[in-house]
Amino acid sequence: IFRHAVDPGDIAVMLEYETVRIELVQLIPPVGDTLAWFEEDARRFLFPEPKLVPSFSGVDREVLMTRAPHFPGIAPRLEFSTKTTIMECSADAETYIYPNKPL
Repeated sequence: IFRHAVDPGDIAVMLEYETVRIELVQLIPPVGDTLAWFEEDARRFLFPEPKLVPSFSGVDREVLMTRAPHFPGIAPRLEFSTKTTIMECSADAETYIYPNKPL
């Protein structure tokens, strides 16, 4: 919840200061070893186009992950899509229950 945002542009600016990091982690010994990662600010991750409203909803994207020096071969490719919804809520809301999300 962005309590002090008055328009979507304010949210976009705030998202530039948040970081999204996705890691490829090894599940067999040595367990927990990070093999590759992708890191980007949340604004560019959610809205890769220069505008806040994408041309097509849920557009498939792909990026190359940064490979750890000890991970052999080529950098893994991450394929994903994002969907973002901006909803207005009261300024004193503690939390927001998403209508389609099971509790």
